[in-house]
Amino acid sequence: MPPPQEWTRVRDWLTAVTGVRVTAARLGATLGAAVVVLYLGSGFFTVHPGEVAIRTRFGRIVDGHLGPGLHARLPWPLEDHVLVGTDHIRRIEVGFRSAAPAAAGTQPQAWAGTGFAARTASADLFWFQKAKVSDESFLLTGDENLIDVAFTAEYQVKDPVAFHYDVADADTVVRSVTISALRAALATMTVDAVYTTKREEVEQRVVGNVQRLLDTYGIGVHVVALNLLSVHAPEEVHAAFRDVASAQEDKVLIVNRATTFAQEAVNLAEGDAAAMIASARAFKDEKILQAEGDALAFTLREKEYRRAPDLTRFRLHLEALEEVLPAAEKIVRPGRADVKDFDLWLVHPFGGRKGP
Repeated sequence: MPPPQEWTRVRDWLTAVTGVRVTAARLGATLGAAVVVLYLGSGFFTVHPGEVAIRTRFGRIVDGHLGPGLHARLPWPLEDHVLVGTDHIRRIEVGFRSAAPAAAGTQPQAWAGTGFAARTASADLFWFQKAKVSDESFLLTGDENLIDVAFTAEYQVKDPVAFHYDVADADTVVRSVTISALRAALATMTVDAVYTTKREEVEQRVVGNVQRLLDTYGIGVHVVALNLLSVHAPEEVHAAFRDVASAQEDKVLIVNRATTFAQEAVNLAEGDAAAMIASARAFKDEKILQAEGDALAFTLREKEYRRAPDLTRFRLHLEALEEVLPAAEKIVRPGRADVKDFDLWLVHPFGGRKGP
């Protein structure tokens, strides 16, 4: 059949514009070249920061750690690639779900505020509507008490090849292993310890156990953290357990205060004892130095006395009078015979009261 007139007009217009006559052969060659270019261009791909690419050839891994940047491979089906995010923190939720609608077999429940421990800035005010999963949230402690636990586990990919090819659903595996490890940890502890002071210990213990199991399975993930968001008793006995927890916290607070007061008293006593010891040592040193000074002064006086006995005796008499009668005005007049004899006249101090 002849081509439609519309196509003919378009062909003539393109010929006039480009100067190249469009024919069926040329059009087919152009389309074939475009298909070839697009096919070859499909072998170029980009790996973004925080990702690792795995390149395969006929299903066999050729390169399992292609870093960020532009890469090239043979077009499909000869070669293919898979992008795996390694910096992304993957999170699983146990005991609740963040989805708004409640799933089948779950009970919607609003948990708010202090029921969930704040671990990040975004979770300081944890007001939300959650879907509670009772099969996951209720666990048994070592003293045969039920406890309602809601937590999250966060992990990263550390081996992209193992993560992509050795496990079909990593979230399910991490969830199952984490629940198993948490049950094993809580089965050896009392409900009061878990409810009050042992939450951080439980988190660290579970993270270590989960990481060891996942390394044994070889699924190529690294557990970053385990956050116990909500740890409380079932709703029927929640108020009683809260009172018990408050009493336990008050007990710990009182014990800490008493320990602080006792330590403060001991420190004050040790300080007073050190001050008394230092004062006694200073008094001892002072007396020793004073005695040594008096001995040296006596030695010097004795030498002076041997050199001039009369003059020294006269000077000592004057010093004794000055020391014994400090407030009285004294007039010393030498005697007639010798300087060793003198008369002492005492004059009442100026402005003082006269004696009888």
